[in-house]
Amino acid sequence: MRPTAWRLAKLRSKSLLPEEPPVYVGPPDRISNLRPTIYSVTRTSSARAHPYSLAEFSQVPHERRGFIGQVQRKLATRLEAAQLEARLQNMWLDQFNQRFWTDNNARFERALQEYDESIPQDDRPASERAAPFYRAWLAANETRLRNYNWMLWRATFTAIGAQIKYAIIYRAARLVEWFA
Repeated sequence: MRPTAWRLAKLRSKSLLPEEPPVYVGPPDRISNLRPTIYSVTRTSSARAHPYSLAEFSQVPHERRGFIGQVQRKLATRLEAAQLEARLQNMWLDQFNQRFWTDNNARFERALQEYDESIPQDDRPASERAAPFYRAWLAANETRLRNYNWMLWRATFTAIGAQIKYAIIYRAARLVEWFA
């Protein structure tokens, strides 16, 4: 049974579990054709942060003594670090994709425009005229596309690993809270 949003909010309000800032999806980029992910940041209540403010650091809501308290503090620190790592991995992966496809599609459009200007216009459909260009373009960019695929797989598995690590620590923190 998956907990509902209000139950998670209730658990987070009186627990060590960190608040997860929302993630939004923007409109498609006109060059890369990807919908960018917009990662929001939770803000504190003050509009102007003091340079020496401790509000930017996470705080344990209630201090427990003894062994359970120690475990909770350690898990809270590890959970915050794992959440940050997972979030940064996802952000890096999204930016990597956005940069690659923006660059790739810009190169493709420039090369296609040069190709269209260099061949005589005839009665054939544009897709038939562009077929030889597309074949040649894929052959010329094969190494770059293979390197992108290799990096994409590697970065995706790194991001999944960070999310699994966060999920395991999150479950452990929930279990310790249940015993506390």
